[in-house]
Amino acid sequence: MKKGEYYRRLYRKYEQNQCSPAEVDELLSYLKSEGFDDIYDFVSKDSANKKYPADPILGQRLEQRLQNILSQGPSCEAPVKRMLPFRRVVLARVAAAVVILLIVVPATYFYLGSRKNTKSTTQTESVAVIRDILPGTHKPVLTLATGQQIVLDSTVNKTLSTQPNTNIVKASSDQLAYEPAAARSLESATTYNTLTNPRGSTVVHLSLSDGTTVWLNAGSSITYPISFNAGNRDVEITGEAYFEVTKNPHKPFTVKKKNSDTKVTVLGTHFNVNMYDDEPESKITLLEGSVKVSSSSRNLLLTPGEQASVSKENMSTTRDVNIEAVMAWKNGQFLLKSTDLAQLLRQVSRWYDVDIENNNKSLNIKFGGSIARSVSLSTVMEALKINGVKCSLEGKKLVVE
Repeated sequence: MKKGEYYRRLYRKYEQNQCSPAEVDELLSYLKSEGFDDIYDFVSKDSANKKYPADPILGQRLEQRLQNILSQGPSCEAPVKRMLPFRRVVLARVAAAVVILLIVVPATYFYLGSRKNTKSTTQTESVAVIRDILPGTHKPVLTLATGQQIVLDSTVNKTLSTQPNTNIVKASSDQLAYEPAAARSLESATTYNTLTNPRGSTVVHLSLSDGTTVWLNAGSSITYPISFNAGNRDVEITGEAYFEVTKNPHKPFTVKKKNSDTKVTVLGTHFNVNMYDDEPESKITLLEGSVKVSSSSRNLLLTPGEQASVSKENMSTTRDVNIEAVMAWKNGQFLLKSTDLAQLLRQVSRWYDVDIENNNKSLNIKFGGSIARSVSLSTVMEALKINGVKCSLEGKKLVVE
């Protein structure tokens, strides 16, 4: 195998996050010494479509070296000629965080990042004087049938309340569980609780009395019986939640959107529902099993990998959905796949508990890449500003120009 082909394959291996530290060092040495011309064309031809590894340590080492090499050239001869083709695709990171954003305008791609040029430096400095907002903390609220509210803190292995035939237990820092009581009485009328995960709160994990598990995103809530006594297992949500439903052929499990006729019916399966009121459509994505999605307009049966989109006027399905992007929120990430600015800002509003004033009505700006939930708001603002989307923070309101 020719040397150039070997390092091309090694670079592809790096892209798939399969390189060992030794292989990364080998690739870096090759790029720095003799491999610039060979790898440059290879990298620059399709960088806009690449998926860069999630490993922040190995990723940073190679990306920083690539930036230096691609901006300077292998020598000082004709660096401008080498730079021009690559101005359309710039590898970078923002403030050493795992944040890679991609603005897509017609026929042109730019990675958002902390580039070392005059424009970037000026914009980065302007961010430094803005009051920052830190990433979300854990602050869900449990509302009992009596109206009593319990703020869930980091306390673990603690019984919060005893209700008919059920104990409500804080099982871990982010998990609430409904467990059968040792002494059980005759079944009583169905009693409902509501778990609310407000804006600016991290994901909360709920275990229902039938063993079904639910993960609740920020700006979301779920209302459910403390025990499923009736023939069906019915819950009601606002916002976004991921369900792993315990199979029970005698008791179908139904998820209904609050104040809507949209509902999802299953026997036992894994699926995600995005039913925020401020989103133009509700989206139901199936990971495993099968579900029936219904509304006043029609019914759809989904198979794994399909997504239903439901609006007031229409219901449609999309096949081969990017499941990783759909489920990123549950893993502390937001993956951007041709995401428009308005949609991104709605996510920012929920993550950081800020109101949005969006004065930028451009429809041709799209984003790709990923944002870690752990970064502060100023990091996101910096990434937006570097690429021409100006924003400022006024108290708890983010103003976008």
